[in-house]
Amino acid sequence: MSAALVAKVVAKANQIATALEGQGGDAAAAAAEHMRLFWAPLMREAILKHAAAGGEGLTPGARKAVALMAPTPEPAGPEAGGPGR
Repeated sequence: MSAALVAKVVAKANQIATALEGQGGDAAAAAAEHMRLFWAPLMREAILKHAAAGGEGLTPGARKAVALMAPTPEPAGPEAGGPGR
């Protein structure tokens, strides 16, 4: 990812998180939903990778929003030979 793209998505994530903090409710969840719905896949990928690498420059609210966007690992299937087999 280019440094310019990372700087852009960090600034935008911070701006969105800050704007939504003043509206009540769960600002981090609202910011995460906004980024999921309106950001291009490349932007979402960039902010997720940046956060995973330490997230320098992200405000606490933006960090929380990005953490909520992160994909959750799928649960493992039943082990072979476990109950029900």
